[in-house]
Amino acid sequence: MALLEALAAGKFVVGPATGGAGEILQAPVEGALIEEGDSSRLLRRLQELPAGFDSPINRQYAQRFDIREYAKKMVSLYEELTERRH
Repeated sequence: MALLEALAAGKFVVGPATGGAGEILQAPVEGALIEEGDSSRLLRRLQELPAGFDSPINRQYAQRFDIREYAKKMVSLYEELTERRH
């Protein structure tokens, strides 16, 4: 959730290359994936970030995971399936 919340806030995310982070982050646009234990690369990536980084791309991408948008899609799908049956 921390990755999604950071993206929704327009932040550049530096996350682990393990787990689900690679499925969420579209490196290098909105973040960077760092191999576990590579603290020197982590430090370099953090130092490279522009001050006040704010990405509308990240905010737009994060909207895909917004629970309200998801609920709307599910209701729409349900209504469409219901209409097909009648």
